[in-house]
Amino acid sequence: MRMPSLTPRQSTRALLVLTAATALQNAKDWHGASYDAALVEPRPSKACGGGLGVFAVTEVPPGARLAEIPVAACLTADAARAVLGGEEAESYAAQRELTRALLAHLRFGNNQNETCAAQKAYVDSLPWDGVEDAALPDAWRPTIMRIADRAGVADDDAARAVQLSRSRGLDLGTSAEDAERLHAMVPFLDLFNHPSLGALEASGARERVGKASVFDSCVRWYLSDDRTRVLVDAPSAFATPASQELWLWYGYDAKDHEAFVEAYGFEPFD
Repeated sequence: MRMPSLTPRQSTRALLVLTAATALQNAKDWHGASYDAALVEPRPSKACGGGLGVFAVTEVPPGARLAEIPVAACLTADAARAVLGGEEAESYAAQRELTRALLAHLRFGNNQNETCAAQKAYVDSLPWDGVEDAALPDAWRPTIMRIADRAGVADDDAARAVQLSRSRGLDLGTSAEDAERLHAMVPFLDLFNHPSLGALEASGARERVGKASVFDSCVRWYLSDDRTRVLVDAPSAFATPASQELWLWYGYDAKDHEAFVEAYGFEPFD
């Protein structure tokens, strides 16, 4: 059967979906990660500047468990130490720096560590093309040089990793105390988009989402009690209709509007 031809944009979207699915499958094979494919799946999205989002395959019940991602499948300081060596991070800032070094190493370095195959697939699925010419403030230069040295990559490549990680790193900890914080980049979870007003309007979800608090209208993610898994639950305020996108609140403070736009690359209310 002759297959229909795809436009370059359609081909790119199809490749994005395939790459994301491959990364998720690899994580499942290597670390037991799972997402409920009967409820949700990654698809191309128009939200947040385009790319991928997570959509309901069928009606998703309120609070349904959508995914469980082992911390072992994430990019963390502990994973970085296993690959790059070095001492344990003594602060949250040090954790974040180690995670960024691992990201840079897996993308640009000479990685021969088989234990990071799942993380490598995840790293390669990220939208690197958008950060090829990324520029960071001069004040970041010492940090970038440390990351580059730790990762064994060029400074420019370390800068790309830092730029990409700024919109994808999460604090999985249960309190503001450094000892309880856990910086990570989490496969699958970072496919969820922020519910900007423009995205809600385009998807026809603004009225439904606007009837509940933002936290109850978005997916909820949290660390399991034993700190080994990241759990992701559906919005608790309502059932999500089939084919609707599910949202993740990225956090927003009017005082940090410019920082939000700089980190995520889109206006939160557009």
